[in-house]
Amino acid sequence: TDRSVDALLRGGRPLVE
Repeated sequence: TDRSVDALLRGGRPLVE
């Protein structure tokens, strides 16, 4: 999902591997 991308953009870890 887009959340995985959002997490990466924030410098965090993707919620979905």
